[in-house]
Amino acid sequence: LLQVGVTLGLVWFFAIKLRRARWSELGLRPYGIFRSLLLALAAFIFIFASNITYRLIASRFIPMEDLQGRVLKVILSGRVSLALLIPIVIFIAPVVEEIFFRGFVYSAFRKKMGVFWGILLSSLVFALFHFEPYQIPPLLVIGAILAFIYEKTRSLLPVIILHGLNNGFYMLVLMVFMKVTRG
Repeated sequence: LLQVGVTLGLVWFFAIKLRRARWSELGLRPYGIFRSLLLALAAFIFIFASNITYRLIASRFIPMEDLQGRVLKVILSGRVSLALLIPIVIFIAPVVEEIFFRGFVYSAFRKKMGVFWGILLSSLVFALFHFEPYQIPPLLVIGAILAFIYEKTRSLLPVIILHGLNNGFYMLVLMVFMKVTRG
């Protein structure tokens, strides 16, 4: 929750207070819900396929426990309840991260360097922000897809839905994995 507050605080201070931007300039504008869902679902299928491909290739070189990530380690440690983690991961994180990474970071890079470099650099910042060294390649792909969709729609709604869908699927896989490993 601290990360959520810091992230929104940075956006508010630099974009809203200093630049006097409106929230709509950060992508908080309407977009058709049906179109958003369709776009998110199509992109999710691509992300899912690229993640499976990455895991199949990476698992030959990297121990699987290193590929699992810190969310699974936090869940397995019992330090946080799933009842608290699920809404944060599926609902709160996508909203906050998309406002920050696409609405703020991508928009700033795009303005200074153009669409290609904006997508590439904001995706790199997104991947590094998650502090998961072995997850950088798939996070780069996810970040690029999210930025591309934001560029095409100029709305955060489809990317928030996609981000939440991706995180929700990841949480579902983790819960199934936990049930299988715990018996």
